[in-house]
Amino acid sequence: MGYLAVGNGKCILLFLPFLVGVSAAEHFECNKYLALTLVRVMMYPTWETLLNEGVNTLYLFGAVPMKVASYSSSMVSALLSVYCLSKFEKGLYKIVPKSLQIILVPIAVIVVMEVLALAVIGPLGAALIRGVTGGYFWLYERTAALAVCVKTRNRKLKSLAATGALVTGIGITESALYGVCLPLKRPLIISMVSSGSGGAFMGVFRVTALGMGMGPLGAIPVFLTDTFVYWVIGILGTAALSFIGMCLFGYKAGQEHGSEKYK
Repeated sequence: MGYLAVGNGKCILLFLPFLVGVSAAEHFECNKYLALTLVRVMMYPTWETLLNEGVNTLYLFGAVPMKVASYSSSMVSALLSVYCLSKFEKGLYKIVPKSLQIILVPIAVIVVMEVLALAVIGPLGAALIRGVTGGYFWLYERTAALAVCVKTRNRKLKSLAATGALVTGIGITESALYGVCLPLKRPLIISMVSSGSGGAFMGVFRVTALGMGMGPLGAIPVFLTDTFVYWVIGILGTAALSFIGMCLFGYKAGQEHGSEKYK
């Protein structure tokens, strides 16, 4: 059973972009099969092999530079790519004659979007998520959820925010992200800005680590280097920035009224 549990967990993470692609296609109202095809190209195993071999850049058609990246377990690149695909597909349906749409639209979408996804959108999404997570996004999600918990008068939202703030510290971010930050929108934006600020601060002071951590709190020992004080300042300062930003701009009591989620 242990192997089965681990296998299920790894499969979910490994193929997460496919799940995101299908969900995004339904939300953005585009062809889900084209979306899956686009995500499949981004998930092609060769990219991982090239990274392991030290290859960082390829040239599509011998001219278009493409930064080699791994999109496994990444939501942002898949989401951005499917969003752009939906816009491009809808635009084509407006200009391509109906008699030719069934042939030309899928071909044009796949050819153009594969190039854009591999050369621009995918690397942009990967860089974005690296910048956000580099600033300890989990902490600012937790701070945002805590601020909502303090300010809201809605019992269901208060309970959800309190739970999210509590369990985010051990690496379970879904409650805070999908239960609080994403539905209310502003908390998510403030968390991302705060996280990016924290990442920038740590980058300026060249904060180093001894290795990769297994989880938010469990990763603290790996920062016990000669730059640890800057890591602490960055964490506490940007957590305060997130909380203050939430209190001032991110959420006002009563904003959840009218939402079926919190009734």
